[in-house]
Amino acid sequence: ALNMEMIEKDRLVSYFKKRGKNTHKGTYGHLFILAGSLGKTGAAVMAGKAALEMRAGLVTVGTPKSCLPIVARSMMELMTEPLEETTEWTLSEKALDKIKELLKGKNAVLIGPGISTHKQTSKLIRSLLPLIEVPVILDAVLASVYVHGLSGDMPVKKTGEKSLMAGDIIDFLPQAVLSMEQDKKDQ
Repeated sequence: ALNMEMIEKDRLVSYFKKRGKNTHKGTYGHLFILAGSLGKTGAAVMAGKAALEMRAGLVTVGTPKSCLPIVARSMMELMTEPLEETTEWTLSEKALDKIKELLKGKNAVLIGPGISTHKQTSKLIRSLLPLIEVPVILDAVLASVYVHGLSGDMPVKKTGEKSLMAGDIIDFLPQAVLSMEQDKKDQ
Protein backbone atom coordinates (compact mmCIF):
# COMPACT_ATOMS: atom_id res chain seq x y z
CA ALA A 1 0.00 0.00 0.00
CA LEU A 2 1.24 3.42 -0.92
CA ASN A 3 1.32 5.82 2.02
CA MET A 4 1.33 9.52 1.20
CA GLU A 5 1.02 12.43 3.53
CA MET A 6 0.39 16.12 2.88
CA ILE A 7 2.61 18.32 5.00
CA GLU A 8 0.90 21.59 5.86
CA LYS A 9 2.72 24.85 6.52
CA ASP A 10 2.05 24.75 10.29
CA ARG A 11 3.74 21.36 10.60
CA LEU A 12 6.63 22.38 8.39
CA VAL A 13 7.31 25.47 10.52
CA SER A 14 7.76 23.21 13.55
CA TYR A 15 10.86 21.73 11.94
CA PHE A 16 12.53 25.14 11.97
CA LYS A 17 12.43 25.95 15.65
CA LYS A 18 14.85 28.43 17.13
CA ARG A 19 18.17 26.77 17.81
CA GLY A 20 18.93 25.95 21.40
CA LYS A 21 21.39 27.71 23.67
CA ASN A 22 24.79 26.11 24.17
CA THR A 23 24.66 24.43 20.78
CA HIS A 24 26.84 24.86 17.72
CA LYS A 25 26.53 24.16 14.02
CA GLY A 26 27.82 20.62 14.51
CA THR A 27 24.81 19.90 16.71
CA TYR A 28 22.56 20.22 13.67
CA GLY A 29 24.03 17.57 11.40
CA HIS A 30 26.56 17.36 8.60
CA LEU A 31 25.49 16.88 4.99
CA PHE A 32 27.86 15.69 2.28
CA ILE A 33 27.00 16.78 -1.26
CA LEU A 34 28.64 15.10 -4.24
CA ALA A 35 28.04 17.52 -7.08
CA GLY A 36 29.27 19.54 -10.02
CA SER A 37 31.11 19.07 -13.28
CA LEU A 38 32.37 21.30 -16.09
CA GLY A 39 29.75 23.97 -16.75
CA LYS A 40 27.54 22.80 -13.89
CA THR A 41 29.20 24.19 -10.80
CA GLY A 42 26.16 26.38 -10.16
CA ALA A 43 24.13 23.28 -9.32
CA ALA A 44 26.65 22.33 -6.64
CA VAL A 45 26.54 25.85 -5.19
CA MET A 46 22.73 26.02 -5.25
CA ALA A 47 22.44 22.64 -3.52
CA GLY A 48 24.84 23.78 -0.81
CA LYS A 49 23.03 27.07 -0.35
CA ALA A 50 19.67 25.29 -0.12
CA ALA A 51 21.04 22.90 2.51
CA LEU A 52 22.27 25.80 4.62
CA GLU A 53 18.97 27.62 4.21
CA MET A 54 17.17 24.47 5.36
CA ARG A 55 19.35 24.76 8.47
CA ALA A 56 21.79 21.91 8.03
CA GLY A 57 24.51 22.55 10.59
CA LEU A 58 27.49 21.77 8.35
CA VAL A 59 27.62 21.26 4.60
CA THR A 60 30.58 19.83 2.68
CA VAL A 61 30.55 19.81 -1.12
CA GLY A 62 32.80 17.31 -2.91
CA THR A 63 33.39 18.35 -6.50
CA PRO A 64 35.93 17.75 -9.29
CA LYS A 65 39.16 19.53 -8.34
CA SER A 66 39.07 21.87 -11.35
CA CYS A 67 35.55 22.96 -10.35
CA LEU A 68 36.46 23.57 -6.70
CA PRO A 69 37.62 27.21 -7.01
CA ILE A 70 34.31 28.22 -8.56
CA VAL A 71 32.24 26.44 -5.90
CA ALA A 72 34.41 27.70 -3.02
CA ARG A 73 34.32 31.33 -4.21
CA SER A 74 30.59 31.27 -4.82
CA MET A 75 29.64 30.51 -1.24
CA MET A 76 32.21 30.82 1.51
CA GLU A 77 29.93 29.21 4.13
CA LEU A 78 30.32 25.85 2.42
CA MET A 79 33.15 23.50 3.17
CA THR A 80 34.59 22.12 -0.06
CA GLU A 81 36.70 19.13 -0.99
CA PRO A 82 38.54 18.64 -4.30
CA LEU A 83 38.04 15.21 -5.84
CA GLU A 84 39.88 13.30 -8.56
CA GLU A 85 38.51 14.08 -12.00
CA THR A 86 38.55 12.96 -15.60
CA THR A 87 40.12 15.08 -18.33
CA GLU A 88 36.59 16.44 -18.93
CA TRP A 89 36.33 17.84 -15.36
CA THR A 90 33.87 15.17 -14.22
CA LEU A 91 34.17 12.96 -11.17
CA SER A 92 36.59 10.08 -11.66
CA GLU A 93 36.22 6.62 -10.19
CA LYS A 94 39.62 7.32 -8.59
CA ALA A 95 37.80 9.64 -6.15
CA LEU A 96 36.16 6.70 -4.34
CA ASP A 97 38.71 6.29 -1.52
CA LYS A 98 38.66 9.99 -0.65
CA ILE A 99 34.86 10.07 -0.74
CA LYS A 100 34.74 7.08 1.64
CA GLU A 101 36.88 9.10 4.06
CA LEU A 102 34.70 12.18 3.63
CA LEU A 103 31.56 10.19 4.46
CA LYS A 104 32.80 9.51 7.99
CA GLY A 105 30.72 11.47 10.50
CA LYS A 106 28.14 12.64 7.96
CA ASN A 107 24.42 12.36 8.74
CA ALA A 108 23.09 12.42 5.17
CA VAL A 109 24.31 12.49 1.57
CA LEU A 110 23.05 14.25 -1.54
CA ILE A 111 24.37 12.92 -4.84
CA GLY A 112 23.89 14.45 -8.22
CA PRO A 113 23.36 18.20 -8.63
CA GLY A 114 25.33 19.08 -11.75
CA ILE A 115 26.99 15.68 -11.84
CA SER A 116 27.84 14.31 -15.27
CA THR A 117 26.81 11.06 -16.88
CA HIS A 118 30.44 10.34 -17.85
CA LYS A 119 31.29 6.62 -17.80
CA GLN A 120 33.82 7.01 -14.95
CA THR A 121 31.34 9.03 -12.91
CA SER A 122 28.74 6.29 -13.36
CA LYS A 123 31.26 3.68 -12.20
CA LEU A 124 32.04 5.83 -9.17
CA ILE A 125 28.37 6.11 -8.21
CA ARG A 126 27.78 2.37 -8.70
CA SER A 127 30.70 1.65 -6.36
CA LEU A 128 29.71 4.32 -3.85
CA LEU A 129 25.99 3.73 -3.28
CA PRO A 130 26.23 0.40 -1.43
CA LEU A 131 28.84 1.88 0.93
CA ILE A 132 26.66 4.70 2.23
CA GLU A 133 25.02 3.93 5.57
CA VAL A 134 23.07 7.17 6.09
CA PRO A 135 20.03 8.57 4.26
CA VAL A 136 20.77 9.37 0.61
CA ILE A 137 19.04 11.76 -1.76
CA LEU A 138 19.59 11.21 -5.48
CA ASP A 139 18.88 14.14 -7.76
CA ALA A 140 16.74 13.89 -10.89
CA VAL A 141 19.39 12.46 -13.23
CA LEU A 142 20.25 9.59 -10.89
CA ALA A 143 16.62 9.12 -9.89
CA SER A 144 15.73 8.85 -13.56
CA VAL A 145 18.23 6.03 -13.95
CA TYR A 146 16.69 4.28 -10.94
CA VAL A 147 13.08 4.78 -12.05
CA HIS A 148 13.62 3.68 -15.63
CA GLY A 149 15.67 0.66 -14.62
CA LEU A 150 18.62 1.83 -16.67
CA SER A 151 21.05 1.36 -13.84
CA GLY A 152 22.41 -1.93 -15.13
CA ASP A 153 24.30 -3.38 -12.22
CA MET A 154 23.89 -0.28 -10.04
CA PRO A 155 23.13 -1.57 -6.54
CA VAL A 156 19.90 -0.24 -5.11
CA LYS A 157 19.79 -2.09 -1.80
CA LYS A 158 21.77 -0.56 1.02
CA THR A 159 21.54 0.35 4.66
CA GLY A 160 19.59 3.51 5.35
CA GLU A 161 16.79 5.21 3.49
CA LYS A 162 16.36 5.82 -0.21
CA SER A 163 14.95 9.17 -1.25
CA LEU A 164 14.34 10.53 -4.71
CA MET A 165 14.01 14.13 -5.82
CA ALA A 166 11.89 13.69 -8.90
CA GLY A 167 12.59 17.04 -10.56
CA ASP A 168 11.88 16.71 -14.25
CA ILE A 169 10.69 13.10 -13.94
CA ILE A 170 7.66 13.90 -11.79
CA ASP A 171 5.46 11.82 -14.10
CA PHE A 172 7.35 8.73 -12.99
CA LEU A 173 7.21 9.42 -9.26
CA PRO A 174 4.39 6.93 -8.48
CA GLN A 175 6.39 4.08 -10.02
CA ALA A 176 9.49 5.16 -8.08
CA VAL A 177 7.59 5.19 -4.79
CA LEU A 178 6.08 1.77 -5.49
CA SER A 179 9.52 0.42 -6.35
CA MET A 180 10.98 1.82 -3.13
CA GLU A 181 8.08 0.37 -1.10
CA GLN A 182 8.76 -3.04 -2.66
CA ASP A 183 12.48 -2.72 -1.83
CA LYS A 184 11.58 -2.05 1.82
CA LYS A 185 9.40 -5.17 1.92
CA ASP A 186 12.17 -7.25 0.34
CA GLN A 187 14.77 -6.23 2.94
